[in-house]
Amino acid sequence: MDEQEALALLESDTVDGIYYVDETPTLTVKAEGLMQSMLRSVLDGYVQITSTVTEVAQKDPALVADAVEKLTDPAPALEEVSLSGGSMDYMRENFYSLIAMTCLYASFFGLSGAMSAQANLSPLGARRSISPTKKMALAWSDILAAVLVMFAVVLVLIAFLNALPNLDFGENLPYLLLTVLVGVFVGVMYGMLVGVAVRGSRTAKEGILIGLTLVLCFLSGLMATNMRYAVDKVAPIINSVNPAALLVDSFYTMETYGIGERFWVNIGTLAIIGALFSVLSVAILRRKQYASI
Repeated sequence: MDEQEALALLESDTVDGIYYVDETPTLTVKAEGLMQSMLRSVLDGYVQITSTVTEVAQKDPALVADAVEKLTDPAPALEEVSLSGGSMDYMRENFYSLIAMTCLYASFFGLSGAMSAQANLSPLGARRSISPTKKMALAWSDILAAVLVMFAVVLVLIAFLNALPNLDFGENLPYLLLTVLVGVFVGVMYGMLVGVAVRGSRTAKEGILIGLTLVLCFLSGLMATNMRYAVDKVAPIINSVNPAALLVDSFYTMETYGIGERFWVNIGTLAIIGALFSVLSVAILRRKQYASI
């Protein structure tokens, strides 16, 4: 149709956009929306294909037909995947948050290890400081022992929850154990970092651990089921660095969608957080010196 008729239809919202066919095609729209975005996408695709075919024709005209066939018959944009068969009931996240909180409460073992590694905080720390055994060897033995003990505690909790209706962790048991192990390690190192970095009595440090852990678990959905989704809308960066939220999302993703990229991103992020806590704890602990013991 002619331009004036097309503009009249555009003004009356009968059409969503007008293509101008010229040496360089253009698109005119009245407003921005889904349909306008689709029209712009079509135009961009046409321009890209035309540019590519022109470039191929200039280099080797014999390849034009093959290039046109491949460009006009692209691979499907959607990939069919199946869910793992698990339930998408959001109420189950309360139980996932409970497991996450238990993992983070491994911080109390980490705090005990930090206290026993510092000569000014405990008699055991004083004896260890004059021991011929290296300080880091003693610290890592405490860490490994704490991880193993707390790992066993969380397994008892999971065994109990697994007996409840509509909760079944059996199909993904190896990945479940991996998630719990990484979560417990993060918890232990989180407690050790507080123990070596925060000044004050053991009671004050325990108060910080309890308060911060409860805040993290609250944001992950322990007290309010939809809290994690609310945080995702307002400040998604919080969930991406919150160990409790990462653990909850790992459990939920594992059961609902199976083991995929989202699950491994969560595990990788938790491992990085645990490693960061470890580096900071070791660096602070090594710098501690005493005038006399």
